[in-house]
Amino acid sequence: MKQYCIILTIAISLLLSCNNDNEKLPDLSKITSKKNGQLWETNAVAFITNRGSVSKVSIPATVRNEFGYEREYLHFGYIPLQLGSHNLVSFLPNSMVDTIYSSYTTLSDDGDVVEDRFVVFSGELNYIYFTTIDTINMKLCGNFQVAFIRDINDPIDNPNLPDTICFTEGRFCLEMISSK
Repeated sequence: MKQYCIILTIAISLLLSCNNDNEKLPDLSKITSKKNGQLWETNAVAFITNRGSVSKVSIPATVRNEFGYEREYLHFGYIPLQLGSHNLVSFLPNSMVDTIYSSYTTLSDDGDVVEDRFVVFSGELNYIYFTTIDTINMKLCGNFQVAFIRDINDPIDNPNLPDTICFTEGRFCLEMISSK
């Protein structure tokens, strides 16, 4: 009986010592916002690519459920690596111009099935603002605000989702990774 208690104690200790990535996000990878008035946070990194004379930033942010499956995907793309405000529009897949854009998608099943797609609502002020670009320590910080509406070209898979998703008071401080 004493052996079982020792084994059980060791097993519980091992389980409690396991790291849960969702418990505390490091400051240098965190995005926080209010999504329709509720706290929303996840971690991400900023990918830097060289396109022409100005480097561009891409920020993919994924929210996972307790089982590790992707449930939400917020993306900012083609943003010039320059301090200041950058207006956001919807992604234009067939455009020959690098448009500064944002997109929001919900996912289901194992995180590999697109549930519903949302596009930037042009009737709102949508921006991402870079306040800090530190190329020595590879850190990018700023804030954002963006409103999305359901993509009319995408059938509604989850009618429980609102037709409008608004991210307000968005803040981020991210590690920059250079992709070549």
